[in-house]
Amino acid sequence: MPGRRMIPVRMVAAAAVLALLPLTAACGKKEESKSISIPGLGKFETKGDGKDATFSIKTKEGEVKFESSKTVTEADLGVPIYPGAKSQEGGSLMIAGGGKEKAGSWTAANFTTSDPYESVRDFYKGKAGADAQVMETSAEGSKTSMFHLKGKGEGDKSGATIIVSRSKDKPETEIHIQRVTEKN
Repeated sequence: MPGRRMIPVRMVAAAAVLALLPLTAACGKKEESKSISIPGLGKFETKGDGKDATFSIKTKEGEVKFESSKTVTEADLGVPIYPGAKSQEGGSLMIAGGGKEKAGSWTAANFTTSDPYESVRDFYKGKAGADAQVMETSAEGSKTSMFHLKGKGEGDKSGATIIVSRSKDKPETEIHIQRVTEKN
């Protein structure tokens, strides 16, 4: 029909399956799996136990996987986790994908510690090195530091961002870490 835009079926199917992911993650303590294959679109799978959830899409072009988990390692994040910091429940997500020409991932995690903001900030400042981009702000008793670290190799498009913050209204220092990798 002229003048009317059609939404691709792949986008609709992917959006519908993505909408089901939170339901899978909250399905109780027993692990449940669901899988559906749609001709011409690919295979959609969900798996969850109430704490961790995985959702993947496999097509002829490649695969993308979403994982929500309480356990993220320093290797996943590419930077150290502040000693003694506690992972926030439901506070991590990993997305990885790959196709014929490129692959990459995005990992994010949230932590808290009762240690002072300055101790956590100084820990990451020491780990960041001279090449890191650093930004610090404070307003009305709340403090935030952001560190952006780039990949080490030539042409390396990976990097990590660390945000350390302490609100005057909260008893804990919050740490948010995200990492992006890209492989050609």
